Order: sequence, then C-alpha cells, then structure tokens
Amino acid sequence: MTNIQLNNHIGIENFSHIFYLYDDIQCYKQNLLSYIKTGISLNQHMVIIEDHIIYNEVVQLLSLEEQLLVHFIDNFTFYRYYEGFHIEKIVNHFASILNPLLSQELKIRTWANVIWNKDLFINSLEEFEEKADCCVNDLRIMSVCAYFSSSLNVNLQTAMMKNHKYLMTDEEFVESTLYNLGTS
Repeated sequence: MTNIQLNNHIGIENFSHIFYLYDDIQCYKQNLLSYIKTGISLNQHMVIIEDHIIYNEVVQLLSLEEQLLVHFIDNFTFYRYYEGFHIEKIVNHFASILNPLLSQELKIRTWANVIWNKDLFINSLEEFEEKADCCVNDLRIMSVCAYFSSSLNVNLQTAMMKNHKYLMTDEEFVESTLYNLGTS
C-alpha cells in the first residue's frame, strides 16, 4: 500500500484539480489521511466533503489542534441537497463554503468523495467537473475529486481525465495526458 503525499515535494502546483479513481477503501482512507496531514503541515485548511463514517474514522487519527483546520461536509447532503444534481447550484454552494476562508486569506485544499445517481445524471457529471475545474483554477486551490472506480464507466473515466490536471489511483499519481483536450 502506497501513501500518495500531494505536496510541493512531488512538484505539483498549489492549485491543482486531481481526479482520484479508487478501488480499495483502506488505501483510500490512508490517502485521505495523508492529504489532510500534508495540508496541515503546510498550515492549510481542509474542506472535506465525505461520508460521515469515513470522515470520523480518519479525523479521530488527528490531534484536537489538527482537527481545527479540518472542515467537514457530509457528501450525501452536499450532492443531494440540490435535487437533480443541479450543477450551477452545487458549484455556487461550493464557492460559498470556501469564500469565508478565502476572505481571511487562508490557504485551502479540498477533498470531495463525489456521489451521484449514475442512472440519472451521467451527462451532468462531465459538465459538473468541467465547471469544477474552472472554479478550482479561479480560486487557486488544490482539490481532489474522488470516485469509486466501479461507479464510472471507461467513457466517464476518460472525460474525468480531460477535466483534471492529475490522475491519482490508490497507488499512483500522474499528470493527465488528456487534460484540457475538451470534453467528449
């Protein structure tokens, strides 16, 4: 099992949009913890959009002082809050969560375990990630968008690589060769 530390030591920009395609929930949790701890070491605030059970397992491994830099949002509530996976509302809601931190000129990184109804919103997901990429770049933050690998077919995985500068798996981290090639 490899922990992928996303920090300046691997030469990525402080504002990067990362597509994390995971298979193993234990690796996933280790990588989430590593991401949080790296952010804390860089004095960054973490906005974590995650399942409350996974979040609670990970956050209990942090000190109380470290926990002050971590802001939790339940992913089910976040993505289902706007019925019909309404893209503009989700992106605007995301920005409204970050704005108070940004207005204090705090450094931020985000992690979102994206959940969606694949039967209803397959076309919306690609458009959502395209808008999220613009938002991440405009706000100049580091953001991981995590998806369980079996939830995305090959076409959607390819589309995600076009809207994320980096591709991460449980054990690898590479620059996406498809980034900015347009949507399919």
